[in-house]
Order: sequence, then structure tokens, then C-alpha cells
Amino acid sequence: MSTKGVFSDQHKLSLSHKEVNVSGFTISMNFWAWVSPWINQLGNVDDLGTMVSLFHGYDMDYFIDRGKFIMAHNEVCRKLEENELPMDLVMEKTHELGERILKIVLANYTKVKRLRIDELELIMTSLFNWSREICSYGYMAVLMDFPEEYITPRMEEILKLKCKNSKADARLTLISSHLKKPAVLATEELCRLVSAGGNLNEWLDKWFWLDFGHIGTPLTEDKMREKYAHILADKNSAEAELAKIEQYHSQIQDRQQTLVSELDLTDKEKNIFETAQKCSYLKGYRMDILSASNAFFDHVFTAYAEKWGWDKDIFRFSTKEEVLSYFESTKPDVKKILSRKQESVWAVNNDNEGVIILQGKEADDFVASRLVTEIESMSSELIKGNTAYPGVVKGPVRIVMNASDLGKVQDGDVLVAVQTTPELLPGMKKAIAFVTDIGGITSHAAIVSREMKKPCVVGAKNATKVLKDGDMVKVDADHGYILLLP
Repeated sequence: MSTKGVFSDQHKLSLSHKEVNVSGFTISMNFWAWVSPWINQLGNVDDLGTMVSLFHGYDMDYFIDRGKFIMAHNEVCRKLEENELPMDLVMEKTHELGERILKIVLANYTKVKRLRIDELELIMTSLFNWSREICSYGYMAVLMDFPEEYITPRMEEILKLKCKNSKADARLTLISSHLKKPAVLATEELCRLVSAGGNLNEWLDKWFWLDFGHIGTPLTEDKMREKYAHILADKNSAEAELAKIEQYHSQIQDRQQTLVSELDLTDKEKNIFETAQKCSYLKGYRMDILSASNAFFDHVFTAYAEKWGWDKDIFRFSTKEEVLSYFESTKPDVKKILSRKQESVWAVNNDNEGVIILQGKEADDFVASRLVTEIESMSSELIKGNTAYPGVVKGPVRIVMNASDLGKVQDGDVLVAVQTTPELLPGMKKAIAFVTDIGGITSHAAIVSREMKKPCVVGAKNATKVLKDGDMVKVDADHGYILLLP
């Protein structure tokens, strides 16, 4: 495969963010989506330069050509202001792809070992391509607050002028969606099942993939009983939870219409909040659907690793094309593939078809010459970010850089991370508040905070650098501040 684009473009690439508990295979599907025709069609974005994932085990640093991303960001924000972003088309295409993905996963998950090789190859290729496409549509939302924030402070600007009461409550109402993403539909279905005394195994067979993330584990009966203990307690508890969900989703549109009238929002201002609402919903929907795809891929990898006596990481750190070649009897270079997990560069560029992987000296030289790996540090007793969910709490800080740090988090702690991912949910359930360095109102932390109703400040820049484990802080998510207490 040609490496023309990766090596001919000598722009420095800036560290954008870090992700944990991910694999090369799943990340290639996600970040290859940036290099796609759909991005250009929707947002007039034709070149984002070279993008790089730098792996260290299951942890990854993500690098971008910041200048090109900012140009794309500016164009998407311009289209947003002019109401030219085709968000309704994005919603339609995303749902269409999501339904396809769920249908094929549920129809084939239990019979992976019985599928012919040609059938399996077709299914995996389809899932990979559809998942890549759903990411591309979803990245319209990402570009509004990445790599610089726009839509979040734009909403703050409007509310500052027009809202006399709680700005955080007003924004939360205006960006909340009446649409139900898969995780909510699953909860409703479980409530009805418990209320009717139905078979829980049937529910588990349908929703086993929830919260899988990149390389998680399927939902088991024990995990289900732990996660949904408040519903499974008894029939009354299930009915109460169902009524709560239905009431919220039936009333949110009325509350939004009333607030829009009270604030006297112009059509342009209303479009800002409606777009934010769609973006927030789409981000959660996309994460749910990708969990289904990734659960299927991992199930295939487990089955064939056992069948062939391989380490499953051979699949996890291979490209889609390499994985498909294994089913055609190609033997992998085991040592080379497994060494990618320790350290490797995965790059995409508009000039290249597919993912370029650099290892050894070639990777070291690329890192040394092209990657800016340090984020500027700062020191302050007051850290400023953006409100994702309001509330004011005090507690000790726990810095969570990856899933191995989750053991530090206890009930009542403030979880501080570069960004959160589904793998960090166990710690988020214990924490009383979340603070992230990066992300806007459509980030994972923002979505989870609204679901859990816990104070959350996102886009706090260098919170993980300024704070350390054990620091006592006051999280004022009403105003987007984190105060380091004496």
C-alpha cells in the first residue's frame, strides 16, 4: 500500500486527545471515517490532512493536523449559523445505518461458528463499512466543538443575553432530546418485561451488546442484575421507572416550546439549540450502535482465536483487510502483529486508501519528526470549563487516565479524566461529579452526566495536569468552575 500521503505531508501533528481500552481494528473503523466522501458531502470538508493513532497497549494517543481541522471546524460552524447543515439527512441516514447494523448483529451473533467463510466475510465487511459511515455522519456533530469549541459557548452567549434564571437548567432543557436512543429503549423494554413477569433471558439475548465499547465484554445475567438492580427489585419498581422515563420524554418537547417562547429566541438562535439537541442525541446513538458492531467483531475474534489457537490480539491489532485475509488462509506474522500492541503508528490520509501502520524504527522516526506529544501545562486554583449537567458538589479528586485506574474511584469522589469512554462507566457510577479536559455538550461525559444526573464540567483544558489524586475540589457545574480547596 502506498504511503505517499503520510510521508509527503510534513505538517506537524498535534496531540488531540487520548482514548483507553481500544484496539487498532476498532479505532481504524472510527478514525478512517474522517477520510470519507460523506464528510465532504455534508460539511464541504475535503481534506483533514494526516491523522494518527499512536498505540501503547490498549491505550491510544490521537494526533491531528490542527490547522486543517480548524478550517473544517470553521466551515461547519459557518453552515450551522446559516442553517445549511443537513442535520435531518444526518439523522435519517444514521438511523437507517443503525437499524441495518443491529439487524445483522442480532441475526448472526449466535451462529458465528456455523457461518461459511464467505458469509462471515460479507457480514464483517458490511458491518465495518456501515460503522465507518455512521461515524462519518456523526462527525458533523463532533466538528462543531472540535478541535475548538463553538456551539457550547455560542449557546452560553445566547443564554447570557436572554435567560434571567438558571442558564444551566435552560440549556439542559433546550438540548435534551425526546428521541430515545437504544439504551433507553432497552431500559423501557426491561421495565415492561419485569412488570409482566417475562423471561429475562430473551431481553439479554437482544441487548447483550449494551456498553460494550471497543473491547469490552457482553452483558451477562450477573452484570444485568447489578446494572438494573433498581428495576429488577420488584414489579412496582419497574413500573415506577418506566413511568419516569415515559413522562420525561412526553413532556420535554412541551417544556422546550415554552422556554423558546419565554426566551423569545430568533429562528437562528432556535436553530443553534435544535442542532445541539440533535448532535447530543446522535453522539449517544452512535456510541450505542458501535458497541453492537464491536461486540460482534470481538465475538468472531474469540471464536477463531480458539479454533486456530491464536492470541486474540492478533485480530485486534490487524486491519480489516488483514483479518479478512486470515479467513482466506493467509498466515499472519504473529510477532510483527503482536508488537503493534506495544507501540505502533496507525495513520490515515486522503491520499491513501486504508490505514498505514508504522512499526519499529519507521514508527520512532515518524513520532520524533511529526508528532507534538506534549500538551502545555498550567497551574491555577480555579479551572474553567463548560457545564454539561448542573450541580454543585465537593469531593476528593481521582485522576482516571485509563481503565486500570478505576480501582481508585470510591463513592463520593470526583472523577477527572482527559475524556471518558464506556469503559469508565463503573467509576462514573461511583463518582459524584465528572470533569474532563476535552469535549463539549455532545461528549460521552456530557451524555452520561445527563443520564445519571450528576454534575459535569467538560472542556476544562488541563484539569488532569493541574489536579492530582486526593485534592479536595468544589465542582460548580452551574457555572462551569472547579475550585481547588485548601
